[in-house]
Amino acid sequence: MNFPRTPAWVVVAIWLIGGSLQGADFRVMTWDLEDAYPPGKAAVLAKAVKKHKVDILALQSVQTTGTRFHQVIQNEIDKVFGKGVYRHAATTGSRFDGNAIFWNTRTIQVAGIDEDASLKRASSYQRQAQIVRAKAGSFDFVFVNVNLEVGVEEGEAAQVKQASILRSLLKKIEGRGAVQPLILAGNLQMSFPGEKVYDDLTDDFDVETNPAFQQLNTDDFLKFCTREVARKNPRVFSSIGNLLENGRLTDHIAANASAWKYYVKASAEVVRIDKEFYDSLEDYEWNFSDHLPVMAEFKTR
Repeated sequence: MNFPRTPAWVVVAIWLIGGSLQGADFRVMTWDLEDAYPPGKAAVLAKAVKKHKVDILALQSVQTTGTRFHQVIQNEIDKVFGKGVYRHAATTGSRFDGNAIFWNTRTIQVAGIDEDASLKRASSYQRQAQIVRAKAGSFDFVFVNVNLEVGVEEGEAAQVKQASILRSLLKKIEGRGAVQPLILAGNLQMSFPGEKVYDDLTDDFDVETNPAFQQLNTDDFLKFCTREVARKNPRVFSSIGNLLENGRLTDHIAANASAWKYYVKASAEVVRIDKEFYDSLEDYEWNFSDHLPVMAEFKTR
C-alpha cells in the first residue's frame, strides 16, 4: 500500500511549533568558558549552538556578577533563534565561577532547577552543582552541570575530596529502588585511569592514574560517553592548558546505567571550535577559552 508523502512544509512546521519529532535524538554540549570575556565571544557561542544543533548547553566558568555574561549569551542566542526558544538558568558562586545551562524549549522540557553548594567544602573555588530535572520526548532524566577544577596550590587532595562529595550528591539524586536516570556534564579535571594517552614530552604513551576518578566512580556506576573518544584517539584533548603541560585531560559527559541505554553510541566528540571559527588553536585559546566543548547525543525514547 502506498501512503501519501508528508509535505516538507508540514515536517518543518512540526519542528517549529512543538519540539523534536518522535524518535529523534537530542544533543548535549559542555563547555568551560574559562572566565574571559572578549568581544564577540557570545556571538560565537550562539553560532556554535546553531551549527551543532545543541539542545542542552552546559557552561562552566561563567561570570555571575558585573557583566552577567550568561545574559549576554542569552541575548545573542535570541538573535539567532528568537526570544524564548532557548532559555537559561545561571547559578551563584564566586564572580567568575558560575555555571549556566541553556536548553531548547522546543525539544527539552524543564520541570525544575536546583543548586547544591556542598562542593564548596573541598576547594577555595566557590563551586556549585547545577541540577536540572528535564524531559526529552518520553525520556525523563536529571542533568547535573559541575566544575571540579581546583587551584594549583590545592592539588590532588582537593580533587579527591571534591570527587567524593560529588559522588555522594549523585548517589543521592539517583535514589534507591527505582533508579533516576542521570546525565553528568562538565569540567571534571579528570583523565581515565588505565587508559594509554599520548605524552608530547616523552613522545610515548603513558598509562594514566587518577585517584579522583577512582573516588568518584569506584563501582563504575557512571558510564563515560567520552571514554569512547579517548579509546578511539589516545591523543584527544579538550583542555588546551593541560595539553601544553603534556597532559590529555578532556571535559566529560557521563550517564548512570538507567540513562546510558539512551546514549547514542559513538556520538561523543570533542568539537574543534578552533578550526570552525578561529585561525588556530592558539588563536582560540587567546581569544576564547583554554577548553574546547564536548558533545554527545541521547535518544528521546
